[in-house]
Amino acid sequence: MKVIIFCYLGDDFVGSCGRDLGAAKLGRLELAGGVCLPYEGVSRLHAILELDEASGQVMVTDLGSPHGTFVNGERVNGRRAVSSGDRVRLGTRVVLVLVFPVDGHVVDAEYLPPRGLN
Repeated sequence: MKVIIFCYLGDDFVGSCGRDLGAAKLGRLELAGGVCLPYEGVSRLHAILELDEASGQVMVTDLGSPHGTFVNGERVNGRRAVSSGDRVRLGTRVVLVLVFPVDGHVVDAEYLPPRGLN
């Protein structure tokens, strides 16, 4: 499964990346196969975004970060499923908008930059 991750710092778009999703570690550390987010409030190893092979769902797991991981404003305690268009907040200001293309096409164009989060 492919995922496009749009990153915002507050309301400002700061970048995006696309990847085949197996498991991606999210945090300040630069790791092979990870997504480096060098921002205040993000832990070195903050969360994992992964495809659950059994259910086919994309899951986010908080790794005990002190500032927390949130999906659409709700704190993640352990592991939680995410869907295309969900906003995953790491810490206090970093928001990732996840988009899962269908047949290679992005179907929810409203989530794409330059439009901000508001």
